[in-house]
Amino acid sequence: YRVGYKRNTKGGRIMKCTDKEWDTCQVEKMGCNGCYYNKKNNERIFYIFLDIDGVLNNMNYWDECFDRHHVKGIMSMHCFPFDPKCLSNLMKLNQELQKQNYNVKIVLSSTWRLNQVDIEIVYSRLAEYGMRIFATTISLSSGKRGLEIKNFLEDEKYGKADNYLILDDEIKDIVEQFEEKHIIHTNFNTGFDNAKLKEAINKVEQL
Repeated sequence: YRVGYKRNTKGGRIMKCTDKEWDTCQVEKMGCNGCYYNKKNNERIFYIFLDIDGVLNNMNYWDECFDRHHVKGIMSMHCFPFDPKCLSNLMKLNQELQKQNYNVKIVLSSTWRLNQVDIEIVYSRLAEYGMRIFATTISLSSGKRGLEIKNFLEDEKYGKADNYLILDDEIKDIVEQFEEKHIIHTNFNTGFDNAKLKEAINKVEQL
């Protein structure tokens, strides 16, 4: 039986979570500040900071879909979310982390988090592969993703985890804040392909 705690912002009282509540909890919709694990369980949290375009979406898949469906007019990567191969590789990374007794939390750091329709697309596609979004990073006026991720990791309600990977194809401002061992730099043309999955698993073993 897994026990967690939700801190209700109304009155600041602590409520126990049942297994069902824990699995379906969506922090942003329940008035919670975050989830607090029972320390007796000694669960290790691993955060995956997830970009979308250039990670789960990629130019090669986009071209492939265009050739297959002959879509006319203006196209965007929103037309074909997301590359099944990249989704499968993210699932495999998730499963590998679970084998190592990590409680995996996927945090959406992509600009897809800024639009509710886009967020729902991400939720539904990840759900097809047995995954879900735990939280999203804040949006800073500077737009610097590295700082947005750093803000999340320094927030006490998320436990200041040391175990995390950042999956992104644009890392200029991310490398200013984080060591290379935490970064998987994907290619916009290929996304989170087999080579990047292997790199991610190797980095996990070195953390």
